[in-house]
Formats: sequence, structure tokens, C-alpha cells
Amino acid sequence: MFCPKCGDEFREGFERCTKCNVDLVETLAAKMEDKDNEDNLKFKFMDFKVEEWLKIGGVAFIILGVLHVILTTVSNFVFHDRMASNNQSVIVIILSVLFSILNKTMSGLVYYGVGELISLLKMMVNYENE
Repeated sequence: MFCPKCGDEFREGFERCTKCNVDLVETLAAKMEDKDNEDNLKFKFMDFKVEEWLKIGGVAFIILGVLHVILTTVSNFVFHDRMASNNQSVIVIILSVLFSILNKTMSGLVYYGVGELISLLKMMVNYENE
């Protein structure tokens, strides 16, 4: 026996759904099976770990970004002798490097934060469905 409203299955002897308070039927209509398929698709999305990829990508963005800034700065000094040709002060160069590192770090933290938010939202949805 099945509830035509929520789709719950009941043992023999039950005549009404305990949740919906409607009469039970012998078989479910195709519409109910379609609704179950839609619900399954929604929860398959919940299984995809996009939040983990965002977190990993955020950390990788920070690490690679900082390495890029450092290597570019070293390259400019070693191969192009940029400091001598442009007469830039050391303070301006240091501030520029620090700003670039901060920029890369903040961008990576945005990705990590979005991953963390998605993780929290999934926990809330799972909690509500239990």
C-alpha cells in the first residue's frame, strides 16, 4: 500500500497515511515516480563536491599567485636589472610586491570562502531532510 500524496509505502493493515491522512492506494501513479526521479536528481547535485574543489582551488591560487609574484620580482632584478634602469626606490618595490601578494591571497580566500559557504548550505539542507 502506498500514499498517493507523499509516496510512502505501508505494510498490510494500514488504510490511511500517517503523515498526510489520506487513503492509501495499491500502486503509485507514474506522476509520483517522476517526482521521485526529480528529487533524486536534486540530491545527486548534493553529492557533487564542488565546495571541496573551490577550497582546493582557492589555496592553490594563493600559493601559485605568491610564487608568481616572487619569481617575477626576482626575475626583474636578476635578468633585467630593473632597479638600476628605472631608479625605483626599494620601498616602492617592496610595497608593490606586498600589494600583489595581498591581492593574490584575498582572491584565493574568496574562492575558499565560497566553498565553505556551499559546504555549510549543504549541511543545513541535509539537517533539514533528516
